[in-house]
Amino acid sequence: MGRRLALGALTLALGLLAACDDGKCKEGESQTCTCANGNTGERTCRADGSLAACVCVTDTSTPDVFVPDSGCVPECGGWVCGDDGCGGSCGECNPGYDCTYGLCTLCPSGSGTCCDYRYTEPQTGLKKIGEACESDRECEYQVCLKPGDGGNETNSVFGFCTRGCDCKGGSEGQLTPAEEALYVCALVPGNKGGWRHVAVRCNKPEDCAAVDPGWTDCQLVDGATEKVCVAR
Repeated sequence: MGRRLALGALTLALGLLAACDDGKCKEGESQTCTCANGNTGERTCRADGSLAACVCVTDTSTPDVFVPDSGCVPECGGWVCGDDGCGGSCGECNPGYDCTYGLCTLCPSGSGTCCDYRYTEPQTGLKKIGEACESDRECEYQVCLKPGDGGNETNSVFGFCTRGCDCKGGSEGQLTPAEEALYVCALVPGNKGGWRHVAVRCNKPEDCAAVDPGWTDCQLVDGATEKVCVAR
């Protein structure tokens, strides 16, 4: 009789255990998992009791799931569109608008007024036109013109800060009288008006070196009506 009672109790316990173990985890619980690259990752239990995908945080070079670089700080500043520097976005432009160096510009087909280089809304405290740069966000107009960029006939050595001007024959970005004493709006061979940009006016090489020591000469180049700073 005692043996039968013990056996019945064991059967009941096993039945209850089976009923409770439905293969689901508890919400918020974490479990370790093995990544495709052999490293250890982590997966979290969802509200429905299922496990999320394995997140490989130990090595983001070949993760199962993309994990943003925690050391990267998004940098948008005055940008309302374009790359934030960390693989994300500073925003999107409405249909019909183009993102031009962080600004949404309206470029209707056939208007002839679009500029490839930003020319408005300078940011204070940043590098001035003509100074050496490596990224757009270093410059007051958010444009770092580099060797090989469209319309760059003056510098094949380093990037320099500039802005668009008189784009495609239009009035956008015209130089002010004060700016005309310092700069030239460079014409671009091939009638590529959208590439027009500001170059540094000069009379002698020393004028250029005073703006940035990277400039090596003062010459009349293709696309300029007056002498400008060059680096080759």
